[in-house]
Amino acid sequence: MKVAFVFDHFGPYHLARISAAAKVPEWDVWGIELHPKSRTYAWDSSDAAFGFHKISLPNVGLTGSAERFALLPHQERALASCLPDVVFVNGWGDFMSLETIRWAKKQGVRLVVMSETRRVDGERSWWGEWVKSRIVSLCDAGLCGGESHRRYLGELGLPKDRVALGYNAVDNEFFAVAKKSGLQDFRTMWPQEDGILGGTNFNATSNSLPATAPEAPAGPYFLASNRFVERKNLEQLIRAYAGYVGSLQEGKKAWPMVLLGDGELRGKLESLCGELGVQVFSVQESVFSREKECDLKLNSYKLKTPAESDCVIFAGFRQVEELPIFYAEAGAFIHPAVSEPWGLVINEAMASGLPILSSGNVGAAEELVQEGVNGFSFDSDDVEGLAGLMARMSGMSSEERLAMGRASERLILEWGPERFARGAQEAVRVAMSAPMKCAGILDRILLEMLIRK
Repeated sequence: MKVAFVFDHFGPYHLARISAAAKVPEWDVWGIELHPKSRTYAWDSSDAAFGFHKISLPNVGLTGSAERFALLPHQERALASCLPDVVFVNGWGDFMSLETIRWAKKQGVRLVVMSETRRVDGERSWWGEWVKSRIVSLCDAGLCGGESHRRYLGELGLPKDRVALGYNAVDNEFFAVAKKSGLQDFRTMWPQEDGILGGTNFNATSNSLPATAPEAPAGPYFLASNRFVERKNLEQLIRAYAGYVGSLQEGKKAWPMVLLGDGELRGKLESLCGELGVQVFSVQESVFSREKECDLKLNSYKLKTPAESDCVIFAGFRQVEELPIFYAEAGAFIHPAVSEPWGLVINEAMASGLPILSSGNVGAAEELVQEGVNGFSFDSDDVEGLAGLMARMSGMSSEERLAMGRASERLILEWGPERFARGAQEAVRVAMSAPMKCAGILDRILLEMLIRK
């Protein structure tokens, strides 16, 4: 059976999932990506073999509607070249997804929609919901992350018994090995020729970390990993951190806070730290600023901070190969987003054996964070509440935090790429077990209008 997965771009998460699906017996798996480079993340491209046929559409050098029309024939040819029995489409919100749906209906190919959308993730209008329900009704099955996502697909007309779970998974073992086996073993298992894992010597102006084994643990520190955009709520996180530092009794040392990521708000966030009297260190120059950021020197993965240690460290955007090193030394992970359909960083942190502090309106927290067991939840606008949880976490004994981290590892155990493969198998079984959904005249007109708008 030929099975195709269509995404805008194949990042590390997509590659791990599709590679797991490619191990399903009797499946011939194809992957089609619209953009060879991500338009959201600065991921490095990979030419490694992943066990499936990969098709990347060409870079047409255009933007907007001109790019859309230039890519449409390439996308049709890519789908026709593999001619799958079942095609997995990533949602319904962009022209690539809509074109995939149109092509599948025209060719009589079974269609599975992959979704991580919940009703609470945005404002809804009757018109928009009607349009989405028409599109979703054309799908033969669904694959999503959790129950709230499955309920929303049900509201759009795809019955619960036709929606499998398992979409939101990461390579757990990749993140766990640095915590369990040590950083040296991590470098041995995932070597690189250059950069962070390749044996190059560290220098103060490099964006790389040293390749020598750590002499001592650098943590604990609070860790967050986000794009620096409004809905990630990083301003409130910094305010909460300042409140946490100010609440500590004399003689109590504050944990540093490390922020992974970059974005247009970086300058504003650094300025906010200054306004609140929190020290700032930058490891990496922001691609959103022309000003040279000062470098934070690192020694054997140890974050060298002043004795007071109350500071925010802007560690910059990091490739997936670097992330386990930051997770391995952290004391707790914080995800403060105002709204997040899922939040795979929580999967990563749990696989790395970390306790979790997450705002309640995060899809992954709904499914994966058990109050008081492996973490705590908070309201995204409750600065004092988050500050209190930070103080509570840093005030725990190492044994208490270790127990919460082990609970995270246990809870995330079944959420690896194999879970995605099992969910994909179930979705295919469902899609093939009932009469195919057909597109009527109204549906075809609607798809044409949406693709060309």
